Amino acid sequence: MTAVFVLIHAQAMQLKANSSGLSGLRGVYKSGDVQCSVEGDCIIGSRMGMCFVSLDAFSVPDTVVSTDVGQNVDFMVRGTVQHGHAHFVYPPASAEDAVSEIVVVGSSPQAHWNLCWMAQGSTDPDRRELRATGVDQYCYYVNGLCWLWASPCSGGCSQLNAHSSYNSFCPAGLRYATQSEFDAATPTLDANKQAFYNKCAASQLDPAHNHCDSSNDFVRMEDGSNNELILVCGSSATPNPTPNPTPNPPMQVGAAGGVGAAGGVAATGDPHLQNIHGERFDLMKPGKHDLISIPRGARAGKTLLRVQADAQRLGGQCLDMYFQEVNVTGSWAEMNAQKKGGLRYHAQDVGGKRAHWMRFGPVQLKVTHGHTQQGAKYLNLYVKNLGRSGYAVGGLLGEDDHTQEEIPEEECLHRMAL
Repeated sequence: MTAVFVLIHAQAMQLKANSSGLSGLRGVYKSGDVQCSVEGDCIIGSRMGMCFVSLDAFSVPDTVVSTDVGQNVDFMVRGTVQHGHAHFVYPPASAEDAVSEIVVVGSSPQAHWNLCWMAQGSTDPDRRELRATGVDQYCYYVNGLCWLWASPCSGGCSQLNAHSSYNSFCPAGLRYATQSEFDAATPTLDANKQAFYNKCAASQLDPAHNHCDSSNDFVRMEDGSNNELILVCGSSATPNPTPNPTPNPPMQVGAAGGVGAAGGVAATGDPHLQNIHGERFDLMKPGKHDLISIPRGARAGKTLLRVQADAQRLGGQCLDMYFQEVNVTGSWAEMNAQKKGGLRYHAQDVGGKRAHWMRFGPVQLKVTHGHTQQGAKYLNLYVKNLGRSGYAVGGLLGEDDHTQEEIPEEECLHRMAL
């Protein structure tokens, strides 16, 4: 297979050298009827054939991802395949981890995809420095409302900041459209999609991307997909709706150290968990537990993200149980860690590094260390966007049954009875 790829690569036609402005891009080549081109901060492709993306891996400043709802396409690197969507972490941790060529294979004439450079600029995460021109040049007016093509992702590959943070760009107030406004406007927006596309406001609103994707559908609220989020700038006679589904608040797993919605429940003592449906329960059994499995029911080696935690009883009380080990595995974890086996955390390995949020596909995790007043060490796990993964979520924090985990061991039942 490698020899075939080398032969095709040698015969391929170069489309674009690194005059594109995409940092680290050496060139884009094609073979077959496929179309590949550099547009803004993305490489856009369609139709059947192969595109070869050549990179200087250590010059690519940040993650390269798909924002398009890809169709009939595979992204191939070193024999591994990502179907439909791509997520490659840059810069690499070492020369061994460096990915210098991505092969994109469109398998039908209807195939379409993209590869996009994540926007840099963490010093200006709200994009205030870019908002010098004001909202008017980005408005597409339908039924007297200013519509903004806000993001190429509806929660699947990036997340807008709080609407109020954009008041300098949209002084009249950025908001979700009502369902009736959306239904009345979308026929016109679809019929004039190219004109609306030319007013793409993602550079002003999306923290991660500067472009819009014309092949995707419009949505009025984040739904965890890679469709196109459109918003309204301006007041309305009806109250702003609550997003549906309501975005999941971060969840904390651990002890003194249990699990609860961040900013809401303060869990102490024994582990408490709150799953994706908001159900709260106590974890009463020691041992290893599957907290997250994406997709739900996937076999080992086929998961995108799997989080396991080992709960151990520390002390003589049945309720003195804490998480001592957290393992994060799956293809999303390996891409993040740039190594096989994912990430492993141990309560006893207290380092000096400050915990930070890590992205695994659309899901974000943070593991922190804690200790009880008696000095027992444990781990906490924080989770964001679990309901926006685009897949059914298994595990105790997902949709799996937790009845058995709530039943104490027989020895503990006897002690509590006494």
